[in-house]
Amino acid sequence: MAFKVLNLKFGMLRYLIRFSVERLPDARAVGIFNITEDGYFLPFFDYDEVFEKESLMRDIYFIQKNYDVGTLLILKSSVDINKSGQERARYHVIGFTKFTFKEYREMLENVRCDEQFKDGYKFNEFRAWVLRIGEKRYLHSNKIKPIPFPIEVVPSKTSKEANHGMLMFIKKYHDIDLSGYFRKIDKTKNVYITCYHTSV
Repeated sequence: MAFKVLNLKFGMLRYLIRFSVERLPDARAVGIFNITEDGYFLPFFDYDEVFEKESLMRDIYFIQKNYDVGTLLILKSSVDINKSGQERARYHVIGFTKFTFKEYREMLENVRCDEQFKDGYKFNEFRAWVLRIGEKRYLHSNKIKPIPFPIEVVPSKTSKEANHGMLMFIKKYHDIDLSGYFRKIDKTKNVYITCYHTSV
């Protein structure tokens, strides 16, 4: 990203004009928002370039212990091999219990997920966070990243209320019924899906 600032003066008036040049995202994807029908936020986390799954699991156990998030679902979104031959995986973590905006933001500050994801709420109409659920299609090539697929359920008890809409979405989309892990489930039915531009 490059910036150019022009400081112009016309008579008694001074104008500050700022131009920015950014590389446009080169892919499109379908994602799901973590905001609920009743205005709460579900614990979503996006981990890029993870060399060891153990570091991801440490974060998961930390938030389960300290934030009462309950059972979490881990999905693998893609795998790349770097020049050294090391496997770099990307993971999504989906939670089902409801938190206020402030509570969820605090949670994000205490885990090592992708920094761009942490600020992602600033760039959409819901002011919420998005995880990819469909293929990622690149606009200038035939490259496609596959649909993120579930690899592990990490159970944990919780006293919090779970979101019925997200539980039903996961059941229909991935054929995984996680409702038995939660004692309290709300009556909401809707989830919010978006088609968006993304990079890498």
